[in-house]
Amino acid sequence: MQRTAAIAELRVCSSRVQSLIESLFALVVATPARGLAPSVRDQVLHSDAATWQAALTALTPHKLFPLLSFRLREHDLFASVPAPAQRALSSVHNEVRSRNALLMLTLARILRLAATRGEPVLLLKGILLADSFYPDFSTRPMADIDLLSVRGHDEKLFALLGELGFRPSLHHTVQCHSITFMNREGVFCDAHRTLPILDSVPWHRVWSEVELTRVHGVKVLSLEPNMMVAHLVRHMYGHSDELGFVLLWVIDLLFVLRHYEGQLDFNRVHKLLGSDAAWAFLLRVTHLLASAGETVPPFLAKAARMVPPLTLGTVLRQRRITPWGLPHALGWARLAAHQLGLHRSERQVPQLNDLVLWPLDELAEYVAPPLARVSQR
Repeated sequence: MQRTAAIAELRVCSSRVQSLIESLFALVVATPARGLAPSVRDQVLHSDAATWQAALTALTPHKLFPLLSFRLREHDLFASVPAPAQRALSSVHNEVRSRNALLMLTLARILRLAATRGEPVLLLKGILLADSFYPDFSTRPMADIDLLSVRGHDEKLFALLGELGFRPSLHHTVQCHSITFMNREGVFCDAHRTLPILDSVPWHRVWSEVELTRVHGVKVLSLEPNMMVAHLVRHMYGHSDELGFVLLWVIDLLFVLRHYEGQLDFNRVHKLLGSDAAWAFLLRVTHLLASAGETVPPFLAKAARMVPPLTLGTVLRQRRITPWGLPHALGWARLAAHQLGLHRSERQVPQLNDLVLWPLDELAEYVAPPLARVSQR
């Protein structure tokens, strides 16, 4: 009887944690104008400290703490969060704010020198999203500054970074498409010669000119809207085999879809993605956003009906399983070494339920591409 009661209590606890995680994801997706569902607000207000701790532990690898901290304050809920969770959220948010301020100052120096040289620079992902897409520049964590040279001007970009004190980093491998630089302040800059997605596209169809929120008076380029969506999806999907799914990247896509609402041609996005698997992934992410209350573009919503949804549970499972290399033999060896104390790892340990449900996740991913192909007919 005691064992049965303990199992029942464990299931109730797990259900509470999952409900809070789902509510926190809905909170991150929400906007002040749209407001919060009463159920989301109730979960945030009435979850205890232990439930918050378990939920934040599950969300830690997804890099949402700064945005979550911001949204809680935006909806006047932060004061109701248990003190330990407040401290955890504030600590990460403050750290990201300080780091992003340094990155933004460094970016300003790069862009102003580039402007004096007449060398336009294209901004990629994090730094551009933090400046112009997220509600506050402190809400999008960044590890580095991602730059792309104008086609054929890569050596000029590298030389310009050299003038500013950047040197190729000894801790990163020089790749054929990019070089990672670092300056004395510890700022990394990932400078790209090109991106594989751009190889078959005329340069004039790649970029658009943008105005930054925090760096004024300089010419800046970004990927044009359809290309930006395709790049984000390919980046997410390309890294899913080694990292699993990262919710921060899902939110990146959300803000880009919102920002360019009405300007996107999803037939062109499909063509730029270049594979049914990547297109299916975009459609499955559409399901995930809709489940959190987002109104997705009608074209995507219609096409997404054909594919199995990507659930929040799947995202959390895959983020725990994939970094270990599971279900391959080396992954099991890593996990065994960790559990036996032979080689400790910072990776989150998979739950038993993760391994039970993993085959269903694999089946959904397997059947999604051919179903997505049918959606385009």
